[in-house]
Amino acid sequence: MKFKKFMNLTCFLLLTVLIVACVPVKIINPYFNTTYVKIKVMPDEAKKEILKGKVKSEVYIDDAYLPPRFSDKNSALCSYLKIPQGKHKVTIKAEGYRTWEKEIFFTGRYIVLRIDMEKENM
Repeated sequence: MKFKKFMNLTCFLLLTVLIVACVPVKIINPYFNTTYVKIKVMPDEAKKEILKGKVKSEVYIDDAYLPPRFSDKNSALCSYLKIPQGKHKVTIKAEGYRTWEKEIFFTGRYIVLRIDMEKENM
């Protein structure tokens, strides 16, 4: 009786592994080749101004506008963006601050971009 239960369990596990191995990864997880990016603005003065809405800010990835979404009260412009892995141009514009622009190669599951915003000289 124990042997029969053991064989049933073994066959079930083997069949499960076989099915999962044959199914393409994109069907199981369509975001398997994406990186989750959290954008964090430094210094505290810029972060507070953006968070309170005193300064309008915009985020662009490959020249496509992404509206800011706040995930918590402690991080300004904190967007969890799903970006395909590879090289992308990131641009951040904020009123009264210099435009931050950089090309970044995104790899892995999760990264945090810490961005130092500098005041614009008038």
